[in-house]
Amino acid sequence: MAQCNAGFTYTVGTAGQVNFTDASTGTTGGTVYYWNFGDNTYSQVHSPSHTFPYNGTYHVTLQIDSAINGCNSIITNTIVISNTINCNVQAVFTYTVGSNGQVSFTDASTNVISGMNYYWNFGNNVSSSATSPVTSYPYNGNYVVQLRVSDNLGFCSSTYTASVAVTTTLTAPACTAAFTYTTGASGLVSFTSLYTGNSSNLNYSWDFGNGNYSTAKNPVYTYPYNGNYNVTLTVHDSLNNSCSATTSNTVAITNTVNQPCLPTVSFSIHPDSLNVGSGIWNINPNYSSQVSSAVWHWGDGSSTAGLYPSHTYTNAGWYNICVTVYALCGDSSTTCQNDSVYRMAYSTTANMVHVNVINHASGIKANTNTMTLLKVYPNPFNEDLTISFTSYENKKLTYVMYDMMGNQVIKESVDVVKGDNEFKINTNGIGHGVYFINMTGSDGKKTSTLKVVK
Repeated sequence: MAQCNAGFTYTVGTAGQVNFTDASTGTTGGTVYYWNFGDNTYSQVHSPSHTFPYNGTYHVTLQIDSAINGCNSIITNTIVISNTINCNVQAVFTYTVGSNGQVSFTDASTNVISGMNYYWNFGNNVSSSATSPVTSYPYNGNYVVQLRVSDNLGFCSSTYTASVAVTTTLTAPACTAAFTYTTGASGLVSFTSLYTGNSSNLNYSWDFGNGNYSTAKNPVYTYPYNGNYNVTLTVHDSLNNSCSATTSNTVAITNTVNQPCLPTVSFSIHPDSLNVGSGIWNINPNYSSQVSSAVWHWGDGSSTAGLYPSHTYTNAGWYNICVTVYALCGDSSTTCQNDSVYRMAYSTTANMVHVNVINHASGIKANTNTMTLLKVYPNPFNEDLTISFTSYENKKLTYVMYDMMGNQVIKESVDVVKGDNEFKINTNGIGHGVYFINMTGSDGKKTSTLKVVK
């Protein structure tokens, strides 16, 4: 691989404008330049000019890449902007509870910049983009309401959360979930759901305990191997969220074949969508049932034994993560993830990169996937991305695209219909690199995470 070194100089102008000059060495005529200005904006211009929207400290990254001589290099410099406006927005709201569950919210945010966007989550799967909205709750209860005020880039934002007690409408009907089952031949199990309550718009979500799911009311499922499986049923009122109940039972399968001694593992890596820009990355592992122990290799020369460890990177660089899993029968296997976790060169607490291997069984719920036949193409892509899938229900779906450093690049909501769906994502204006798309339903449950490359 040819030796090259990324580098740049810059001059600060007026009103947040900065002129960048490439100073890289060892480049060729085919070198591509990827600029990340640290404010959720990007460029591929050789020596760009950029206007920063707010005063503050920005960490600007230049990556150079050449397919001709195989060179790749990256550098990050810190730039302080002090000659434009400040981002001091503070989200806050007040509210009054009226009759029949109606609540009127009044925006009281301070230092709001013209053109900012409002996003309200009323705590009952209902949202709004109005400045001071009015909503009605169908049932009494305590609702956690969140207001987020943000500019179009998502760079200057503030979030405020408060609990709203509603006591002026109906009491939600109680409900319980349970199920029975009968085992047939060769791993066949017939499940029967048992529901107690007054709801009539019920959705059923079954987790068979081996990575397979169903949304049928009374599913029939064949287990391929003997073993003990923790089966979970969740019953949910799709119309007004008045009922949501979960129950679990252990199903013992003894009349089919034993699983071969072959421990396997796969995993995905994505930035924490609840703490965007925090440097927190989550790993979702999928261990086969025979895995009894694991050793995670972090790519920086260190490793940690355990199924669900955590790790913090203290030095700058790109890190590829591998995991070796072991079975009690003595076999083992190793899987590596081609995605890289990136830690920038500047040393601040905010830039520390933390990786957490998530244990769904410890209270962090696994994704409830209500979609099948999920495809994203073309991948790699140049301009537009197409996502297609089949949905089991009508719902609102929100997708958020993040870059490798956890910065939000695109966020949009679409209406999904029961059956086949297809929509396009316009990616004009984002630079080359690896991106993650988190897709979340209106119930707040993440349905899928996709990795795409531009």
